[in-house]
Amino acid sequence: MAPNPLRNPQFATTLAHGLALLNCFKVGDAILSNKDFAERTGLSKATVSRLTYTLAVLGFLRYDNSARKYRLGSAAVSVGYPFLQGLRIRELARPLMRELADVARGSVSLGIRDRSHMVYVETARGHESPAFRPDTGASLPMLASAMGRAWLGRAEPAQRALVLEQIRTRDPEQWDAYHAGLKGALRTFGKCGLALGEGDFEPAIHAVAVPLRASIDSETFVFNCGVPRVQLTDRMLVDEIAPRLVAMVETVERQLALQPAADDEARLSPGPFPGRPTMDSFPDDDDRQFAFTLARGLEILRCFRPGEAALGNKDFAERTGLSKATVSRLAYTLTELGYLRHDQVARNYRLGGGVLSMGYPLLAGMRIRQIARPFMRELALQIRGSVSLGMRDQSNMVYVECCPGDERILARPDVGAVRPILRMAMGRAWLAAVTPQEREVALNRLRVAVPEQWQLYGAQVQQALRDYHEAGVCFSYGDMQKNAYGVAAPLCAQVDAETLVFNCAVPAQSAQGRRLIDDVAPRLMAMVANVEIAAGLR
Repeated sequence: MAPNPLRNPQFATTLAHGLALLNCFKVGDAILSNKDFAERTGLSKATVSRLTYTLAVLGFLRYDNSARKYRLGSAAVSVGYPFLQGLRIRELARPLMRELADVARGSVSLGIRDRSHMVYVETARGHESPAFRPDTGASLPMLASAMGRAWLGRAEPAQRALVLEQIRTRDPEQWDAYHAGLKGALRTFGKCGLALGEGDFEPAIHAVAVPLRASIDSETFVFNCGVPRVQLTDRMLVDEIAPRLVAMVETVERQLALQPAADDEARLSPGPFPGRPTMDSFPDDDDRQFAFTLARGLEILRCFRPGEAALGNKDFAERTGLSKATVSRLAYTLTELGYLRHDQVARNYRLGGGVLSMGYPLLAGMRIRQIARPFMRELALQIRGSVSLGMRDQSNMVYVECCPGDERILARPDVGAVRPILRMAMGRAWLAAVTPQEREVALNRLRVAVPEQWQLYGAQVQQALRDYHEAGVCFSYGDMQKNAYGVAAPLCAQVDAETLVFNCAVPAQSAQGRRLIDDVAPRLMAMVANVEIAAGLR
């Protein structure tokens, strides 16, 4: 039987309770009250109030004054970004996934295990079925999904038995609903090397899944192709789509084998750490309403930077200033909850799939992302650049939707990417769009939280405000990345009490002269107007 971590004195209960609040949000539950949290977790209202206060201070929750309830905050999205950036397989597989999605007229996804579920780390859509729009961070029950069954089929017997026992004891609803079909699924995998899902999880979608034969960083990756049932004829999933998926996986495996190991190490090894994690300052120690154990646990997760594969307890201690004993306790708790993975051979930690599923309800609930996506793609092609949508995350902006464009922009955007407000056009446009009172609060915080950035770029805020007043957009000429110029424009109205901003980035060499002002900016403003009309904002 799987041991109960709650009985281990090393387990940080306050941290677990805070993370449980974030897990209360589901797709369709955009806003929750303290009463909702208390009912869903069984915690007292006093405990919930303390935890929600802490999570709001840290940006993981956002209090809606008009509704007097909480929404997920942008930090819930950005915390998973370093994990995604460390997965080289996403970039390698992306074009192959898009090709298959178009051919199958379905969706192709890449996923890993997150406790009793599978979580998507990359998706490609070849259809816009309203019933099923998979996205990064989406979580599916292992026993009910083709992806989960393929993971179980690929696992060693001892590992499979351990995971099944965890599902049986910790997720009894999933076990009771779906375990009866597991033997047949494992037999199919043993014969064909794939798993099928014929509407078990989502009735309108049938799927086939194939795992990679070799693990990557001790992680088993599974590719999945889901197709609307109405498009399938008899045996089409098995006879046509499954062989294409198997061939695609084999191509990915060949390409992975050709990648030099040295390149992987160079990309993922940590460099100098620029001060503390991106969480701004904690309240004073005498703030009794602030749950410091919860905050310190989240600080551990935010120690990872994009591209860093693994960190040890020593790294955590150095970056947070916490004692090794405290770090050990927090890391143990985060591992038990699926937010970290412990590599027993290397004796270090990697981010786990839980950091992705944390922010998924926020992303899935942003209808504006689906509305804007085709307009963003069209503009990215027109300008041969990248188009992104972002929201504020404390002293930064975080991307919530991205359409990568020109390969010459090295720092290509991705969902969850965090960029400093003062250095980018998107951040300057956010400052220009909010009310004077909100702007002044944000600027005061920036002066204190990032004084080096303020000294270098603070003077450009006034110019950005003038640009916005005159042209409706703000600019950045290589301030974020020398080879990229940017222009940004906000939506005309808030969405769920949030100011959202669109950003275009183009290679600097293609934006010489007045192209950014005379060509890219008008195209961006036209796109934003079209999105506003489609979303009913004007």
